[in-house]
Amino acid sequence: MVSDAQLIFWLIGAAVYLVASASLVPFVAVAKGRSGLGWVFSALIFSPLLALIALAALPQGPGPEPASPFEAELQSR
Repeated sequence: MVSDAQLIFWLIGAAVYLVASASLVPFVAVAKGRSGLGWVFSALIFSPLLALIALAALPQGPGPEPASPFEAELQSR
């Protein structure tokens, strides 16, 4: 039988693993030109490992839209 202390230890460990591994996903998503927040939600719902594998399989995204015409002009040069 598992004691209460062991159960709490494993639950805290699982929560720390989930948060730590899910914190890597937005950095990879933004580097690939995808939405970091959307991929964090998918990592928390499904699995951070599956989200990273899916991001690795996707091609480079279009990237963020320029915030102003001036930024668009600077990016075109």
